[in-house]
Amino acid sequence: MSTNLKPLFILPDHANQRALLMSQSDGWSLLACEITRPDGSEAAGMGYFNTVLKAELGIDVTIRYLTDWPDPEIDDVVIVFTLENHSPDWELSNDGRWIDRNELDSLTFIRPLHRSLLESWFAEAKAEPLVPWWGIGWFAEVTSWMTEQLRGMGISITAPVEQVRIWHGSTILRVTTDAGDVYLKAVAHTFAQEAELMQMIARWQPERIPNILAVEPERHWILMQDIGGRDLGETSEIAAWEETLRAYAQLQMRSLAFMDQLLSVPLCDWRLKPMENTIETVVAQAPLLLQDHPMCPSEADLAHWQKLLPDIKAVCVAASGYNIPCTLEHGDFHDGMNIRVTEKGPVFYDWAESSISHPFFSLVELLLSENLPNVPDVKARLRDAYLTEWTAYEPLERLQELYQLTERLRILHWTLHFAHQLATYQQCLADRPILPYSVTEFAIRHAQGIVADLFKDLFSNANEAA
Repeated sequence: MSTNLKPLFILPDHANQRALLMSQSDGWSLLACEITRPDGSEAAGMGYFNTVLKAELGIDVTIRYLTDWPDPEIDDVVIVFTLENHSPDWELSNDGRWIDRNELDSLTFIRPLHRSLLESWFAEAKAEPLVPWWGIGWFAEVTSWMTEQLRGMGISITAPVEQVRIWHGSTILRVTTDAGDVYLKAVAHTFAQEAELMQMIARWQPERIPNILAVEPERHWILMQDIGGRDLGETSEIAAWEETLRAYAQLQMRSLAFMDQLLSVPLCDWRLKPMENTIETVVAQAPLLLQDHPMCPSEADLAHWQKLLPDIKAVCVAASGYNIPCTLEHGDFHDGMNIRVTEKGPVFYDWAESSISHPFFSLVELLLSENLPNVPDVKARLRDAYLTEWTAYEPLERLQELYQLTERLRILHWTLHFAHQLATYQQCLADRPILPYSVTEFAIRHAQGIVADLFKDLFSNANEAA
């Protein structure tokens, strides 16, 4: 099985001053290549596209960022890769042409979207990128650092560095070495706490996180050994799921002894009382957070939400009546990513979304999985495997009651967390315009879409409960 894609590519010259256009019978276009992507190649990462372009065009490139845009001319969404050119001597084909910004207005394009994308690309080429890996030269810089760090450990790189994942929150690279695969994760400043948190957990329970080889704290880089094993979602043995949940609960309880350190990292404080106190402020900020977004709330929406706030706060108060302390919460506890089953037990990674909050939120999230083992009463069985670890604080029956409350609070936690991230990005862009069809607009609109959906779900659920 495979997937056929025909994305557009914004390919600059080596100096990043000009962009490649291709001559068509009815005008000019961005480079487009039809790519057959084998199913499952997500594991191979974004570098798959780099490999195809090298084979098709004979050019070494890396991906700076990926966006997608609706194109009304073809009534479809178009995927767009913006590249960095690492081949200074690459020769153009006869139907290709390098163009600079001054030539753009005089050219006829086959579709308006192509012109709009290039207008923003030229404009943003002079601006500071929202995240470092969108910038020219970042890939060479990080590759040099990886090589230097590994050489100092006596580890040799045996294959080129590959790109695995790219988005506005983080990027992941992989390199094969004579000591196995090694990964580098770089995170945006909104997730800068991840490296320090992982190093902290390594001192409590090193078997529960990847082996960290090196950290560059100023640039938020983490170099890690391959975990091995397989994703939790790939195993159908319920014993592995139960072991995972017990181990995670134990890690959360272990972290209670280090709360002062965790809050100094700093992690977001989404304990029940702060959540109760913050939601009203975030609702008031919703028109600014969702400014220019189709789902920006009206005055009527805000008035309706205000009426429902007491019901949401009441659930926080009710959950506070149980003796379960707030502690380290992963924030992205998925079986298809972030949890690996290994010979030494479960390993938890990707702590970028972590906070101090109610511990049961991770359980709620994991039980939404479509990959749960096919056994009778699987959700209840997994729920109780986790909750039983907390019976030193409350009897199992009361823990089950509390779990039902946290199911209702889960969306509140996500709403506050993603609203905080969106506000942070907007603060970074306060002094510059967000250009249409730019990667910055794409990232902000994506974040706004998540927050808008969460607001909708939060108050729809509150309305039903009321």
